[in-house]
Amino acid sequence: MHQQNEKTLDLTLDASFAEQQLTPQVDKAVAVIGLVEKERKLFKNQAKDYRRRIQELESQLSEAERDARDTQMKLKKKISDITESRDAIREQLASTLLIQESLERDKGELRTALMKLQSTTTSLWRNIPDLLIRTAKRADEENEEDCEMESSIKEADVSMDVPTPEKKASLNESLAYFSPEGR
Repeated sequence: MHQQNEKTLDLTLDASFAEQQLTPQVDKAVAVIGLVEKERKLFKNQAKDYRRRIQELESQLSEAERDARDTQMKLKKKISDITESRDAIREQLASTLLIQESLERDKGELRTALMKLQSTTTSLWRNIPDLLIRTAKRADEENEEDCEMESSIKEADVSMDVPTPEKKASLNESLAYFSPEGR
């Protein structure tokens, strides 16, 4: 029995020694496993966070790309509108310049016509006294002819007593007769 006790004691000592030797290592292993498990959970959570963040960033990128396309389309539309407006303004400017050139030509022609009219008017005003004198002479000549004709008619028709109107002696009297004040 003593041997058996010795063996039991040896086994107990061995178990006790092994426990003393292994316990710190097991504790360390358990602690390491706990740390590894915590790190794994932390990495797993971080991976989820990173995936979620990547999805958010991809969503933001898609939205930014969509906004950029919309902005690009709007800018193209504005550029097109500005180009059309610029072309329309150029056409209007060209038309305005043509009208201005035409007006300048017309202005020159009107000046020429006005100068001719002024020259003609001046000439007429210079010739009016001469025309009046000629007209008066012509009227006097006609008046004399009429008087001669009347006297010859009176001589021929002495027996007929037909009253004849008297002829006006001058152009001034004729003009006065035909004017509204003279009647």
